[in-house]
Amino acid sequence: MIRNRVILTGFLFFAMYTGINAQSLEETYLINARNYFAINDYPKAYDYINFVLKLQGPDELTDTSITLAENIYFDYIGDLVSNRKLEILDQVKLNLLHYPAIRSERIDQLLKQTEEQIALEKQRQIEEEQRRQRIEEEREKAAEQAKWRLLELEEEKAQAQEQARLKSLEIENQHKLNEQMLEMKRLELEELARREALRQQELKQEAQAEASTKEERDQFNRTLLALIAQSSQKEDRSLSPAAIAGIITGGVLFLIVLVILVIVFMRNSQQQQQFFEYTLHQNQPVREVISIPMFTAPASDKAHMIEHRQERMLPPPVDRDMEGIKVLLEDCRNYAFKIDAITDRKNTIMNVAELVFKVSKYMGYNDYEAMVFLAAALVYDIGFLALDPSLFQTNNLTEEQYGIIKTHPKRGLEMIDFVNPEYKQIFREGILKHHEALDGSGYPSGLTGEDIPFIARLIHAAESYEAMTSYREFKEIMTKTEAMNILFKQTEIYDIEILKAIDNVT
Repeated sequence: MIRNRVILTGFLFFAMYTGINAQSLEETYLINARNYFAINDYPKAYDYINFVLKLQGPDELTDTSITLAENIYFDYIGDLVSNRKLEILDQVKLNLLHYPAIRSERIDQLLKQTEEQIALEKQRQIEEEQRRQRIEEEREKAAEQAKWRLLELEEEKAQAQEQARLKSLEIENQHKLNEQMLEMKRLELEELARREALRQQELKQEAQAEASTKEERDQFNRTLLALIAQSSQKEDRSLSPAAIAGIITGGVLFLIVLVILVIVFMRNSQQQQQFFEYTLHQNQPVREVISIPMFTAPASDKAHMIEHRQERMLPPPVDRDMEGIKVLLEDCRNYAFKIDAITDRKNTIMNVAELVFKVSKYMGYNDYEAMVFLAAALVYDIGFLALDPSLFQTNNLTEEQYGIIKTHPKRGLEMIDFVNPEYKQIFREGILKHHEALDGSGYPSGLTGEDIPFIARLIHAAESYEAMTSYREFKEIMTKTEAMNILFKQTEIYDIEILKAIDNVT
C-alpha cells in the first residue's frame, strides 16, 4: 500500500509539471478507485480514494466521493478482518476519524462487530494460551510423577533384591544350622553307642566275674561239704550236711549281692560327680585357640624364671618354722580329703598340689617356699565345703546353680582361720584368684596380667592340666602332649613360663 501511495504521489507531481489540472486528476483517481473497487482490489481502491479525499479535504468532500469512499471503506474493512490484517485496520480507523463524513451506520456496525470479534479472538487466544499452559503444566506434572514412580519402582526393586538376598542368607544359615544339628546328633549317637559298648563290655565282665565267682563258690561248697562229712562222723549233735551247706550257701550269696550293690552304688556316684565336673567345665567361657609354636625350656635353664618369684610375703629366713609348716600341711591335707570327698574327685587336689610343688621348685623357689605353695594348693577349693553338697550330685547345672558354684573362691576366704598370719596372704591369693585369667575373662574380679599373683596363676594352670589328663566318664582322657598343646595355644589365659615348667616336670 505504501508503494501505491508513492506511485500516486509521483504521478501527481508529474501531472502538475505536465500541466494537467487538479480537476482532471481528481476525476482520474475517482475512476481508478471505482475500477479497482469493481474488481475487488480493495487495497488499490482504498489508496486511490484516499488520494481523492486528500485533494478535496475533509470539509469539501463531494457526494460522489463520500458514496464511493463509504463503499470502499466498508468492503475494505471486511476484507481486512477476513484476512486478519488488524494493523492496517487500525490505520483505516484513524482515516475514518479524519473524514467523519464517510463514516456510515453500517461501517460503525461493522467496526463494532469487528471489535467484538477481535475481543473474542483475543479471549480465545488467551484461553488457548491458558489451555496450552495447563497442558504443559500437566505434561510436566505427569513427567515428574513418572520420574518419582520410576524412582519408587527402582527402590521397590532394590528392596525386593535385598529381601531376596536376606531370604537366601536366611536359608543358607538355616541350612548350616541344620547341618550343625545333624552333626551334633551324629556325635550324640556316637557317644550313646560308645557308652552302650562300654556298658555291654562291663556287663560281659560282670557276667564273667559272676561265673568265676560261682565256680569258686561251688568248689568252696564241695570242699566244705567234704570237711563237714568228715567231722559229722565224730560229733553226734552236729547238723546235717545239707542244712550246713544251705546255711553257708545262703550266707555266701548274701555277701555277693551286698558287694555288687556297693559296687553299683559307687559307680553311679562316680559317674554323677564326673558329669558334674564335665558340666562345670562346659560352662567356662569358650576362647578362641591361637596356634603358636610349642617351646620347652631345658631343665637346667632356670635363670630366666626367677623373675616370676612370688613377692616376698613369707617370714624372713630366721623366722622360718619348719615344724609349723608340717602342722599346717597336715591341717591342709585333712581339708583336701574333705574337699575331694564332697566333690568325689579322687585325689584331684592332691595331684594339683603335688604339681604346684614340683613347678615351684623348677622355677627357682626353695623347699620352704614350695611347701607353703603346696599347703595353699591343698585348700584352693576349700570354699566348696560351704556349698550345698547336692550341687555336686547334679547332672545338669542351671545358670543359677552355676552362679552359686562360682562363689566358692570368696566363701573360701572365710574358712582359713587355721592358717598362721604370716602365710594368710599366700592362701588368700591362691583361694580367691585361682580362676582369674590373664586376658580378664576369669572370675570373680576379671583381673588381667600381672594383677594376678603367681600362686593363683600356678594353681590355675596346674588344675587345668590335671583336669585334661585325668579320666572322666564324660570325656576322653588326654595324653600329656595333647593337654600341653591345648594349654600352649591359650597363652592369653595361662602364664607361658608356668606352662613351660609344667611341660618339663611332668
